[in-house]
Amino acid sequence: MKTKSTFDLPRIHSIFCAPLYQRTAALLFMAVFLFCPAAAQEAAPKTEIETKAPSSSLEEDVRHHESQALILSGENDTFEQYRVLIDLIDSVSRNYVHSISRKELIEAAIQGVTSKLDPYSYYIGNEEMKDFRREVHSNYGGVGMAIDSRGGKFIVVAPLAGMPAYTAGIHAGDELLEVAGEKVHEKKMDEVLQLLTGEIGTTVDVKVRRTGEKKPLDFTLRRELILMETVLGFDRSEDDSWNYWLDKQNGIAYIHVTEFRDGTGEELRKVLEMLQKPESEVENESETKNESTGSPQKENSRSESKNEDSQAERTDSGSPLNGLILDLRFNPGGSFQVSVAMADMFIEEGTLVSAKGKNTVEQIWRASPEVLIPQSVPVVILVNSYSASASEVFSACLQDHQRAVIAGERTFGKGVIQSVLPFEGGTTNLKLTTASYFSPNGRNIHKEEGMGENDEWGVKPDDEFLVQTSAEEDRMFLDDRSRRGTLKTHNDLPVTKNPADYRDTQLEKALEIVLKAQNIKESASQILKKRSAPYRKGGERTSTRRVWRR
Repeated sequence: MKTKSTFDLPRIHSIFCAPLYQRTAALLFMAVFLFCPAAAQEAAPKTEIETKAPSSSLEEDVRHHESQALILSGENDTFEQYRVLIDLIDSVSRNYVHSISRKELIEAAIQGVTSKLDPYSYYIGNEEMKDFRREVHSNYGGVGMAIDSRGGKFIVVAPLAGMPAYTAGIHAGDELLEVAGEKVHEKKMDEVLQLLTGEIGTTVDVKVRRTGEKKPLDFTLRRELILMETVLGFDRSEDDSWNYWLDKQNGIAYIHVTEFRDGTGEELRKVLEMLQKPESEVENESETKNESTGSPQKENSRSESKNEDSQAERTDSGSPLNGLILDLRFNPGGSFQVSVAMADMFIEEGTLVSAKGKNTVEQIWRASPEVLIPQSVPVVILVNSYSASASEVFSACLQDHQRAVIAGERTFGKGVIQSVLPFEGGTTNLKLTTASYFSPNGRNIHKEEGMGENDEWGVKPDDEFLVQTSAEEDRMFLDDRSRRGTLKTHNDLPVTKNPADYRDTQLEKALEIVLKAQNIKESASQILKKRSAPYRKGGERTSTRRVWRR
């Protein structure tokens, strides 16, 4: 049964200020019942606690403590160690030249304790908890557009497809003039964002200036819960939906997972199901939905991705999907539960991942018999040194089960579980690493301090699939990926492209693996060169319908 103790700060304050024989009782109480439950499990110290009259100065206190010879000698001296800490806080509070509250000193001591832990364990104070609750539990929404400050102006970088700003007709490149009736010219970014956000269902008026328009444009936007897309394709179709086909003629799909959020697993499921439907079925569904709604909906836009290339359907099942590349590069992780659920879509039986800790029972997550992708479809997972946490759990699982080939670079090496432990009735919390993840074969994922390249950690591609990139190549890749995700409509920003000779060598390797697995005698570099031409200098235009205004 969990017990709960209350901490009456004013009462403890009076105890601290009382004679030492009264403080001693408080020390015993706090050490056994408040500071650490483990202390109650250890044998009580045999030394008697001495009492003395109140000291008149810090020097007398110091001399008295020296005479007691309190030494932090080991785990068996738990009570004495707590006593030193409490006496130290008391002495500083009463004698330090500047005023510092005991609460501040205690929080500083807590910060000192957590500084000895790993970087993922930390104390969340009262003020931080207020911000955390506001972010997680508040009923606030936005309008769904990314903005940036450029030359003293707030420019819309991208309205999110299907979100209020996009639906209302706001374009990338629009300059924000007013939000909620207030001019934004001299405001800070956080002030503008605060004006745009509010309770879900409420409205906000926005005034923008658009290149080519003589007068500013006014929009009334209804705030919604904004859910960022996390399952992206290679580029955009003409209706701004994602196109997941990298090489449609050969039935090879490309899915970029940005992070593992609550809705990511369901997004991936829908995309994988769509990719395995015959084109005739997809077209019929698209036409039916368009007739009933009058316009394509966000949830169904993925089903309408078109490509001018002919489609090669599998003769056995009718599925056009012959190969899949999952891109987890620069994926920082996210929800562990989501990564396990996604791995279960590919694995028929056995262990998906296990977790072990010092004071926790080993947990094992096992696969369910149903899979979403047939075993005959080759899968390649792209990772790099920025792929971490949940993305490593997912990759390690498919690698150990030999369900996917890992290509790219060795991952970051973050495979630990953090538990959030509440204190002071939940007004403060401790985020503490309590266990580590292990792959189905028992491989360690987490890189501990002091580990080197020859130690076991992270997810490492086989030598033949190791493709390392420079910092400059990483920058160009991120720029290229951003350009490929640019909206075809609702966009008045100028075209920018990568150099004509830019190559994504890691993606080339992944495509080469899939082509080889399917005995397709084509060049991966040539396929990618043609597919990426619209986003290279000297290539064809990204969209013949796009009109760029400067």
